[in-house]
Amino acid sequence: MKKTIRIICAAFSVVCAVMLGGVAAVSDALPDSFTTVQGRPLEVKSEWPLSVRRTEQSVAAAEQEQSGAYEAQIRLLDVVPVKTVRVQNAAETRVIPCGTPFGIKMFAGGALIIGMTDVDAKSGNVNPARDAGLAVGDVITCIGNRRVTTRQEVAELIEHSGGQALSVTYEHEGQTRTATIRPEFSCSAGEYKAGIWIKDSCAGIGTMTFITEDGRYFAGLGHAICDADTGQAMPMDTGEIVPVELIGVTKGARGAPGELKGYFSSTEPLGTLLANGETGVFGLLNRVEFPAEAVPVAMKQEVAKGGAQVLVTVDGTGPQYYTVEIERINYDEKALAQNMVVHITDPVLLEKTGGIVQGMSGSPIIQNGKLIGAVTHVFVNDPTRGYAIFAENMLETAG
Repeated sequence: MKKTIRIICAAFSVVCAVMLGGVAAVSDALPDSFTTVQGRPLEVKSEWPLSVRRTEQSVAAAEQEQSGAYEAQIRLLDVVPVKTVRVQNAAETRVIPCGTPFGIKMFAGGALIIGMTDVDAKSGNVNPARDAGLAVGDVITCIGNRRVTTRQEVAELIEHSGGQALSVTYEHEGQTRTATIRPEFSCSAGEYKAGIWIKDSCAGIGTMTFITEDGRYFAGLGHAICDADTGQAMPMDTGEIVPVELIGVTKGARGAPGELKGYFSSTEPLGTLLANGETGVFGLLNRVEFPAEAVPVAMKQEVAKGGAQVLVTVDGTGPQYYTVEIERINYDEKALAQNMVVHITDPVLLEKTGGIVQGMSGSPIIQNGKLIGAVTHVFVNDPTRGYAIFAENMLETAG
């Protein structure tokens, strides 16, 4: 009898340990806050049997009409507490999904340092910029009292310095700093150098995700425009978007991502860039366009694993819907642009592109009649799969 009791107790302990581990895993996977559409209760789509109940304090506050936000407890099997989260009510937002390619021209808010190289001075190889504390990824904004925005301006001031010390103002990881650089005379170039390679602009092709229901503002890409040399978001001073004409597709293959091939078909801007951030590019349209009917934006907890559609332009026929599968959902609030794993399943799109290709970033994803997100990245070793961002994250940035 005692042996049987010990076995039962041991089995119960194992079950409890497994359950506690499962609860901890679910808790870690859930965000600390949710946004819901006014009038709708919080429901979290999950493989686990989760339910949501408002805390007693929140119920009391609601009765007193003191708060539009509240706390809720997420439970497993409607019994085991998993996590207490903050819930914010918001009005439903409707946007117009696009799926159309557009060209991006962006000019940095200074001179971005993309590389460093030693100067062959008479005393030997030196690097004045590195010695002064500057690094790759820093953005030079002023030399002396002069504002600089182009590499030509920086080069001229350094070349004409005569080797005199220059006061440099620059941005380093979001902080404004100053340093003193003393350019060295390069024996091979025959002029003064600071030992830096810089960039002041970039251009490329992406996909517009949505425009606001009034047709005034746009959002695209779903991720930041990054400098290829530094891997960091390109700092922006000014920018614009222009029309694009697609001329073909390089199909993606394992280890070799494909791309949409096209060119800027006009120099007349379609709109003005206002922001280049982790969740995409955003701006103001020059003219009102209504390419499709407006649809609601889904909150992250409304996204479910399973079938969906991606709206993509790959040729002259314009945006077309293709089937995809949402395979994984990630609520990690630090991964703003990698919230879902998307699998391209449509045979027509696979035949045309091989999967996700460069230039498709920003292609909107629709599920149950709502915009749930946009494609952001392709998996190099499997171009049929890639990451996508929650539409809610893009909407939050767009304001």
